[in-house]
Amino acid sequence: MKKIKLLITCILVVMLIPSLVHGATADGDTIKVGDTLIQQSLSGYRYLYATSNSLINNGDGTVTVTAYTESVVPVDSVYVRAYLQKYNTTNDTWVNVYNVYDTQINSDYASAYKGYTVSSGRYRVMSVHKVSIGGTTEQTTQYSAEKTIY
Repeated sequence: MKKIKLLITCILVVMLIPSLVHGATADGDTIKVGDTLIQQSLSGYRYLYATSNSLINNGDGTVTVTAYTESVVPVDSVYVRAYLQKYNTTNDTWVNVYNVYDTQINSDYASAYKGYTVSSGRYRVMSVHKVSIGGTTEQTTQYSAEKTIY
C-alpha cells in the first residue's frame, strides 16, 4: 500500500511541476514559460518529442526569433525552421519576413535563433519541426503568441 501511495504522490508532483516553475502555465501538452511555448509529449509521434518557439521583443526595434526540435532518441536528421511573420492588415494575412533554420545529422536536437531589425506592426513566429529516421519522417508546425512592436 505504501508503494502505491508513493507512486501516486510522484505522479502528482510530476504533473504539477509546470505550474510550479515561475511564469509557467500548462494548456494540454503545451507549456508556456515566459514568452516560450514548449510542446511536449506530442501524441501520435514515435520519435518527435518536444518543440518550441518564441518571439522576443528586445525593445530597441529588434526582435529575436528562437525555435528548437527534440527527438526521443538520436535520429538520422533533426530539423527546425522558424519564420518571422508580420500581419498584413490590407490582406488580413500573415507574411513571411525572415527565416532561420538548423539541421543536425545523427542527433536528437536542432535549434535556430537570430535577431532581426523590424518596423512597427504585429509579429509572430511560425516554426516547422521535423525528425527523420530510416524511412519515417514526423513533422509538426507551431505558432508563437503574437507581439505588437511599436
